[in-house]
Amino acid sequence: MNATLARIGLPALLLVVSAFFAAYLLMPPPPPKKVLVATGRTDGVYYTVAKAYQAALQKEGITLQIVPTAGSEAALSALRKGEVDFAFIQGGTPAHGASGLYGIAALYFEPLWIMHRVGSEFATLSELEGARIAIGVPGSGTNALSRALLSANGIDGNRSRLLPLPLAEAIDALVDGRIDVLMSVVSAKSPLVAQALHREKIALFDSRRAPAYAKRFLYLSEVTLPEGVLDLAEDIPPRDIRMVATTAQLVTGKEASHEIIRLLLRKAKQIHSAPTLFAPAGTFPTPDYLQFPLHEEARRYFEHGDTWLERTFPFPIATLIDRLMIFLIPILTLLLPLLKGFFPIYRWRIRHQIYRWYRLLRQIDEKAETLDTEGIERELERIGRLQREVQEHVNVPLSYMGEYYLLREHIRLIKEKLINLLQHRRHETI
Repeated sequence: MNATLARIGLPALLLVVSAFFAAYLLMPPPPPKKVLVATGRTDGVYYTVAKAYQAALQKEGITLQIVPTAGSEAALSALRKGEVDFAFIQGGTPAHGASGLYGIAALYFEPLWIMHRVGSEFATLSELEGARIAIGVPGSGTNALSRALLSANGIDGNRSRLLPLPLAEAIDALVDGRIDVLMSVVSAKSPLVAQALHREKIALFDSRRAPAYAKRFLYLSEVTLPEGVLDLAEDIPPRDIRMVATTAQLVTGKEASHEIIRLLLRKAKQIHSAPTLFAPAGTFPTPDYLQFPLHEEARRYFEHGDTWLERTFPFPIATLIDRLMIFLIPILTLLLPLLKGFFPIYRWRIRHQIYRWYRLLRQIDEKAETLDTEGIERELERIGRLQREVQEHVNVPLSYMGEYYLLREHIRLIKEKLINLLQHRRHETI
């Protein structure tokens, strides 16, 4: 029996070990414990948003290191060079040489705020020829979008002064009369927006061409800022304002960890799904409005949502189980044939033990008639030992209890036969 098990078990064990080794080689690497993300300046909204993600990922055992840059163009450059794993950028940011980059999700609308001094209204951007216009710092998304829209209206740096001022400085310059217009892409939650629009000398530009811009620039959308939404008491703005908006986007490279992408998207749903001034609840995050092709893992997430593992277990445990799933292939491949072979061997082993006792009973039964008194006594001692062994030391599965009790009955019958023969031999002697 042992030799048979060795012949069957050793090759099976080698197959299992080989299969597990091959599965180990094919197992995807674990997700990184540290991820780098590029944002804009430390006083910008993207940096603040990244801090929210940092806190959310920290709870999952992932360290998100924030890398501030001058703006979206610089963030894209860092991502393209492999200096970071992800980047928060403004939709429409020039992406020269940025092939191989992929979008994960658009996170929220970012309106383009165009402000001017009260009393110096204009109907279209084309009327700003010769004006002093603050367009944001070089490398920022604001700077890139402002230049694109002004250029489409025939406004350039030759006939107008395009000044690279950050929003806070531009607001002061507009109030002081040092500039005529400021353009800034920033969230409506920015306190600078509220501060600026509460200044008596500053008004918002109502872009009646917003639908045209949304058609000409595919990364732009038409949005409306409702009357009084920023301050009902002060009626700010004093009427509905038509605006264009781009989106804040999260982008990455092709080699980004799929587990981290899914984790970021789960956190994005928690952070960005609430209603805003420009979008109802559940609008974001979305695969729409993206500047770059949607990453394949992000596509799967948007189509199918969280997996059962992701909904049931914390991130580290879910990813570990998911990686171990690859071992199921060799396990199932080898376990099923082994189970099919195990049960016949197990049945044979139990029956072999029972048959061994029956073989002994048959030997005793066949020679019982030829034994003398001493021989019968020896066999009675022998069968007594067998009876004690069967009753006291044998553990038989329930499925074999019928054969077990039948064996005990047959032992009793042979024992009675020997006792009768012994009495008969003794009687003959008398």
